Amino acid sequence: SLVGDPASADFAALAVAAAAASASDPSTLISLVPRTNAHAPAAPPASVHVAVSVGGLARLSAAPCPPAPAFFAGDEAADEASVAAYRARAGEDAAAFLRERAREASPGGLLLAITPGTLGARSAFDAPLAAVRDAAAAGVASGEVDGCLLKSFAAPLYCFEARELEAAAASTGDWIVLQRGAATLPGPLDALRGGAVTAAEYGAAVAAEASSLLGASLRNALGLTPAAEAALYVRAAALAAGDPARYAHRSVAAAVLLQRRGGAVPRPRTGGRRDWFESRRRSTDV
Repeated sequence: SLVGDPASADFAALAVAAAAASASDPSTLISLVPRTNAHAPAAPPASVHVAVSVGGLARLSAAPCPPAPAFFAGDEAADEASVAAYRARAGEDAAAFLRERAREASPGGLLLAITPGTLGARSAFDAPLAAVRDAAAAGVASGEVDGCLLKSFAAPLYCFEARELEAAAASTGDWIVLQRGAATLPGPLDALRGGAVTAAEYGAAVAAEASSLLGASLRNALGLTPAAEAALYVRAAALAAGDPARYAHRSVAAAVLLQRRGGAVPRPRTGGRRDWFESRRRSTDV
């Protein structure tokens, strides 16, 4: 699952290209699984030799229920209990995801898990979520947003620290941690500072990412009409454009490189996996 991909991303074209690549090389099978359910099988048992997960871990299976609700884990108003509730939910989800991937991995197989992350006081989602939170708060003041509903909303998203990914992997007993790390990558704020984009374009990018991240969760929780939702993101874009220092986008990524316990990677098998995927295609409505 990709988080924060641009609106122009054409996943239908990507799927066609992936199918063509798999057909041209019998030893390689590229699978695109249109779901973020950590418990859903993505490949047949013990068949995967190298896997890369990008972004899917950041989406929680459900929003946490903190004793003192916070809009997101990095919210300025989040207390220790709220952060702990987010951390616990994220840890459980990550462990479930890694257990499922362990069932699919061959002994000695590798998994590189990359996710929007946290590095020190910087988290990848702070800017877009803070802009929407503040835009919604302004909507409460104007009567466009229900304050009680906003107060009870918790975004089902989490930015992991590298050590948290390592802990989740260790808790399964299935993986050897080969390497972990986190880094700040080039992002929209760098483009603004370098003059490559205007403040308005920067604000629009921040709001677009927030919309991609939150999807229907905020709209449903607040009972927003399409027009009210659109106005909310317009306001968020204006906030980020007007004060980019406050809504400073940080492209932080955390990653962990894991090896499945059990020995060396076996020689690839080409037939069994294709049969499994074909049976899934016929029997599963995705």
